[in-house]
Amino acid sequence: MVSKYRYSLVVLVAVVAVLVVAGTSLADLQREDWEWMAAAEEFNPDQFNPDFGFRVLVTGGAWYRGVPQGMESPCTTIVQALDGLMIEGARVYGQLNFCLWDPIAEETIKAAKAIDADIIITVGQGSGEALRLEKYGTNTAYGTDNYGIMKGSQDADGNRVYEPIDPSGPAWYESNLDCEGIVATLNAAGVPAYVGEKYHKEGYGDTWFCTAGSYLCNYMVYSVPHLLAREGMDDVKYLFIHHPTIPMYAAMSMAKGRSPKGSMDVDLMIEGIKIIIAEAVIAETGHRQWYTDDRPLH
Repeated sequence: MVSKYRYSLVVLVAVVAVLVVAGTSLADLQREDWEWMAAAEEFNPDQFNPDFGFRVLVTGGAWYRGVPQGMESPCTTIVQALDGLMIEGARVYGQLNFCLWDPIAEETIKAAKAIDADIIITVGQGSGEALRLEKYGTNTAYGTDNYGIMKGSQDADGNRVYEPIDPSGPAWYESNLDCEGIVATLNAAGVPAYVGEKYHKEGYGDTWFCTAGSYLCNYMVYSVPHLLAREGMDDVKYLFIHHPTIPMYAAMSMAKGRSPKGSMDVDLMIEGIKIIIAEAVIAETGHRQWYTDDRPLH
């Protein structure tokens, strides 16, 4: 109790000193200034401790189709840039995944257990010119992974036959983070972003599909919360983010005569995902830090 009042007194003295230098009296303070001081009095300086325990796992594909052979995937750049940072007081851990059907989700859960993660963020390359927060993952799988393993098939007319990820699982999962609120913050900060959707597709009855697709990205959006529920880790927050390709790769694709495609500078992607992590951490801890320390922990 004594240390709390001592901290409050230090804050008040510091504020008064700044006001004196600026030629401002306490009477000149606006209401929001007083609210700031009240918040300062309640602030717990122990939250500056990097070991206070809140952990974020960020995963992404090491290489996948759509990235030129022998070149680094934007996911790799993003994950490596975030690994080791402190964002709003939370420690960020990065992990690269192989783009293979079954291991990709299982390895994510193993990593989450190993660090006792509170939040899991996965990044994957999509289309367009904005970050897309995939709110939904559906029980559909189709495509061939990097090992040539195929899920789903085609009928005699060449139409896709989607394979359920879990025949006994629910039709879809929904992110347990506030996607709409996070997108509003991103757009206000100058980062193009929007929320993904789920929908029905003509010719497939009541089957649900979503903007995450039916390949490995959707597999993650569906499988991670599915496995978290199975492991009794329902309180862990999860979100998949689709990001565009980078301008250089878009240009290389167009140079081969392919249709124009959207892109985004990787630094802007990284800044956007930092904001996503910050907003997710704040929502869970209930308190914004006084600063965000982006220095790697070494």
